[in-house]
Amino acid sequence: MGLPSQAERGTLKATEMKGAAYAAAVVAPARLDRKRRLDDAFSPEKTKQCRVEVAAPAFKRARIEEDFKTEAELLADLDAGDGSQVFNTYPLVTRERECGELDSFLQGCLGSQGKGSSLYLSGGPGTGKTCSARGAAQTSRKQRPGTRIVEVNCMDLQQCSIVGLLSKVMEVCSPCTKISSRGAVSSLVASVASALCELGEEVILIVDEVDQLVRRRQKSSGCPLELLFGLPQHPKAPRLALVAVANAVDLLARSVTPAASRLCTSLLFEPYSTEQLRAITKGRFKSAGDLGAEAEKALGRVNVELRVRQVAKRSGDCRHIVNLCEEGLALRLAATDTADQEKSSSPATPSPRPASKAYDPLDDVKELPMEHQVLLCALASAAAEAARFSEVFQSYKSLLLRLRQPLDGASKPQVMSALTSLEQRGLLSLRGGKAGGKARGKSRTGSSEQISELAVSRKALKYALTRANPTLAQWLNA
Repeated sequence: MGLPSQAERGTLKATEMKGAAYAAAVVAPARLDRKRRLDDAFSPEKTKQCRVEVAAPAFKRARIEEDFKTEAELLADLDAGDGSQVFNTYPLVTRERECGELDSFLQGCLGSQGKGSSLYLSGGPGTGKTCSARGAAQTSRKQRPGTRIVEVNCMDLQQCSIVGLLSKVMEVCSPCTKISSRGAVSSLVASVASALCELGEEVILIVDEVDQLVRRRQKSSGCPLELLFGLPQHPKAPRLALVAVANAVDLLARSVTPAASRLCTSLLFEPYSTEQLRAITKGRFKSAGDLGAEAEKALGRVNVELRVRQVAKRSGDCRHIVNLCEEGLALRLAATDTADQEKSSSPATPSPRPASKAYDPLDDVKELPMEHQVLLCALASAAAEAARFSEVFQSYKSLLLRLRQPLDGASKPQVMSALTSLEQRGLLSLRGGKAGGKARGKSRTGSSEQISELAVSRKALKYALTRANPTLAQWLNA
């Protein structure tokens, strides 16, 4: 059998691309009309366009990829219109004020009279920062179809620095453009501004976990956040709305000079209160219709209310409440399917009420920043479960040196802030402080010391830290 001709090879290549694109588009179950639209989208004419795309310039290929992304988003909107997607709305429930400020910010940055600017979203984990930013960006794009959205998470950077971030943005905008990270940062900023301008006249750039950029001090390039927040004002940049997201509330105060602080405004997302979490729970169940009512009944209203109050008191992280609702919906859906299968063979029996999974603070360990994990490692390796702040601080610094981590964030105020954050998550408890007046609880300066005490099992904490960060295993077992 002879080798295939050039035309046959082109046909095989087009068939493979068609099959891969079709498989990626129909991963989730879809309705018949949605499937018909996908068949039309990946017709031979569309496949031929994909084949031509390979030889297209970088900026043209970015536009073509954006067109396919727009098609995927339109199909996702169709799914959200029926009952298949649960509670996919904007603005977020109980975050109407924050979402309104986001909309006003984007409106001021984009449009014919828009002026590029930066906005910093801060707040604890699970307070709706990233979801609100994405929802506002998608809403703005529906109003202005020419708007392009670029999102980068600093946790995914190979080089956790401003150079690594700019290189990643450049890679997203122009995949085939070769850039060098050894050149001047100013030239890299200019290249990124030009690449963003090639995407379109209006661009929304979302940078998540931006606090990872300030873990190391820049010697000659200036503060990384100042360079980032100055990007919308670059002469080569389009009308750019830059939305930076991180947990640290004081990031701008300790990382940006007063003169550069005018480049960015901030918006704080407070932890969810009991009333807000209760509204989110009701909204989740209500949007699911009869299935949501059955799920709420199966979980037990008392159990749901207890979980809501527990999460509001400890962290205000709405992800625990969302997971609880999804767990109840999944259980009721599985019970309904099982009942339908057994209906023909045996009488239906009432399903037992599923037990509500208790909130476990150790589930959050894998989501903590590296500094917080090292701090927990220092507490887990201490001689006793309760230790004074000075002892925790010295143990934390020593462990950072052993792990060859920078000491930029090892100041006493930052360590105390980290301990307070871990206390809010329910991993430890702090006592002493102003309440302590005995000499035993005082430092050499005469001020009373905080005493940190683990609120979870030491053995369970070591196991959670080992799973979340294997590099800490040798220090936990030492």
